[in-house]
Amino acid sequence: MFGVLVGAMLLVPATATTAASSAATVAAAEPGDAARTTLLRATAGTAHFAERDGTTALTFAGGSAAQPLQPPTGKSTSAAARQFVDGYGRAFGVASPATDLTEVRSFHSKSADAVRYRQSYRGVPVIGGELAVQLAPSGAVLSTSGKAAVGLTLGVAPSVSAAAAITAARVITAKRDGADASTLLVDTPELSVYDPTLWNITDPAGQRLVWRTSVRTAMGDVNRYVLIDATTGASALDFSQVETALTRSVCDNANALRVNAAACTAPVRVEGQGAVGNTDVDNAYDLAGLTYNFYLGLGRDSIDNVGLPLKSTVRLCFSNATCPYANAFWDGGTRQMYYGQ
Repeated sequence: MFGVLVGAMLLVPATATTAASSAATVAAAEPGDAARTTLLRATAGTAHFAERDGTTALTFAGGSAAQPLQPPTGKSTSAAARQFVDGYGRAFGVASPATDLTEVRSFHSKSADAVRYRQSYRGVPVIGGELAVQLAPSGAVLSTSGKAAVGLTLGVAPSVSAAAAITAARVITAKRDGADASTLLVDTPELSVYDPTLWNITDPAGQRLVWRTSVRTAMGDVNRYVLIDATTGASALDFSQVETALTRSVCDNANALRVNAAACTAPVRVEGQGAVGNTDVDNAYDLAGLTYNFYLGLGRDSIDNVGLPLKSTVRLCFSNATCPYANAFWDGGTRQMYYGQ
């Protein structure tokens, strides 16, 4: 659970400048309680902290403009943030902050600046391991937040080649998405460290070395994020990156005679439900999905481009027409498709 520590700890009087000047030494010696004690001293007991579930590693340390975690140093934004993470990165679980935290981006505004760092381990990037430092315009550090992989002891030499990872990722995506493997494009795999806890995933296999890639079609209707275990060649994690609002429902009129086409309000198959064994129902469901994904690949999200649910009624019959009804149409009033058998 998140543990939040406020100024309840015993404080030893010290000026913010004095506390900050000794911060790197204290934090490097003991990344947990000693680092918090130093930051509490620097902020006159007002600092707040949050921890990773089940660990003592911090996910947040916060001060204020009046009582910052680190006072202005006279250095540039990047240099000031660097000084802070080098001194306190171990409290967030980073074993060697000076080498394992790399600045990837900085943000500047009138009210605050921020510098973002990415975690690596023995030169290999850690997926999801990031810290962000927020600074006041004066250069004082206001807060730091993020997650890091803790206690890494992995080897970084893969047993599975990048070429084998490409093949495995293609096979997995073809199976998951029902795609033709020959149409799939695989991005160049990147060797990475995967820690399931950074994703809030319970996985008994734990931290491991992986090949990270994305597999997609040229149209974009398939786009799967894939992590291939660099030791076993199996999928460590994979999921679709296609953001979709696809919502289908199909009603069955069963050739009952009617005067007007009624809206589908009692569907016999809905989104995510398996085939029901009725050819008309299952075809309407499947082909609506294929049509939706085709236009999604062209950048259009459903009929209205904002994810309109796709409703269909099959085996429609009218009392003044031959039944089965040999036609199909779109009704703008009920905003759905109707099909004769």
